[in-house]
Amino acid sequence: MMNILWRYQIREFSVRLLFILTFTTLALLTLKSDMFAKLVAIGISAKTLVLFLMLQIPLLLPMAISISCFLSVCLVVHKLWRSNMLSTLRACGLSIQEILAPLYFMGLFFSFINLLLLSDLVPLARMQSYALLHDETKINPLVTLKKGKAPLLRHSFVHMEMDKSKKFAKNLFLLIPDPHTEFLHLLTAKSISYDESVSIKESSLISTIAQEDGKMPTLVIENVFSQKIPLSFFLPSPTLYYSAKNYGVLTFKELFNSFNTYKNPFFLSDIFVRLGFIILPFSLTFTGAIFSLRSLESNQKVRIALLAISCVVSIVGIIAARTFRVSPNVAILASIVPSAIFIPLAAIYRSFLERGKV
Repeated sequence: MMNILWRYQIREFSVRLLFILTFTTLALLTLKSDMFAKLVAIGISAKTLVLFLMLQIPLLLPMAISISCFLSVCLVVHKLWRSNMLSTLRACGLSIQEILAPLYFMGLFFSFINLLLLSDLVPLARMQSYALLHDETKINPLVTLKKGKAPLLRHSFVHMEMDKSKKFAKNLFLLIPDPHTEFLHLLTAKSISYDESVSIKESSLISTIAQEDGKMPTLVIENVFSQKIPLSFFLPSPTLYYSAKNYGVLTFKELFNSFNTYKNPFFLSDIFVRLGFIILPFSLTFTGAIFSLRSLESNQKVRIALLAISCVVSIVGIIAARTFRVSPNVAILASIVPSAIFIPLAAIYRSFLERGKV
């Protein structure tokens, strides 16, 4: 009988989790729509955009798995209750712990999956995302210029005729305000291209040089047949970058070794944030399975509220830990405390259910 019960609950749990996990991951991806819009704006190719999108999925899976485990276990317990299977199994002499043991096992299994993800796959995907963003923005300086994203082109006007390769343009017309003289600088060029460096041919520049004592600025006119411009002039704003100096790109082993070597509290906070993500699937599955019992009956608003609070507080705690990881003490408390509170609380509630006191 126990083998049948285990197979039934694991199958029901897995089917629901598969559908919920798919929709949860897609919903979390929509939260990154602003980032995708910025990438499209700087002229990133469709192939690279799809690759970047695929690299975001491993980063979202630990949270998506945790949420999916909670919703799946609630649905399975609801089905057991609606079909009177809970009452039948209890009448056969099975305890609540024995009935829900397959669901606890699934929570532990997906906590192990989160461990595998956070130890190697997530850091690798994050590092590849950083490298992809850096390389893609670096190799599109002409697009950056055309979009007016270059650091020295604030409040400027740019016009050029760019070809499909986005590495060559002609008839450049560029107006740049001078903050020192309040005059405009005008740059025209017959062609501009990018191949390891930015080259401008047959260009003319009209600019001004500020003078001391409020004198009239000096007008400068330059005609150059060919010149090269530093790539740093065209680099996008730093807001389009992810900093590669991020603890999230370190594997678990590298993170532990770095903390043992440097004793930096920020390494410790990142370790606890990852531990919080690892515990979260089991915590939500365990509390969801127990608090779901009898919470679907009429006049059980308190139990429903407790069920919702256990989920929301645990998820918000992990999000807060990631947000405030620059404050190690806050990150450590926010990542561990919710699970440390709700797991014992659920165990106590289960003991009361076993004795029929609730």
